[in-house]
Amino acid sequence: MIPVDMRAHIDGVRALLVPAGYPVHFIEVPAAATYPYVLLWSSSGRMESEALCDELEDLNDILGVTAVGLAADAVLSAQRKIRPLLSDASPVVPGRSVSLRYFDSQTVQVDRDVTLPTPNLHPKFGVDLYRIRSVPA
Repeated sequence: MIPVDMRAHIDGVRALLVPAGYPVHFIEVPAAATYPYVLLWSSSGRMESEALCDELEDLNDILGVTAVGLAADAVLSAQRKIRPLLSDASPVVPGRSVSLRYFDSQTVQVDRDVTLPTPNLHPKFGVDLYRIRSVPA
């Protein structure tokens, strides 16, 4: 199996998100987060091959893109900026040809597991799911 560096793929997605102007985190968010922000999440890279006996060198995975804000409107505004940057985009990953395709969205929700001390409220979040495909260039 040819190892694929999922970190390089996440870095490629981060670069695409720079114009949105939001902090971008992967899996973990610092305790003193700046709102709104974007949280990326994925597996460590689900690999596949075209034929049963071929080497596993194609990445076919799901990338979660969570927009988090102090209000539902902030989440919707963030998603409105993020989606055009990622939909049908090609993150740059050395030695790979990568594509992203938007395919699903989950409802905007209140994160009741987190209570912000000031102003004593819960952040809101919305999740978009993208198919990330990556093959050797």
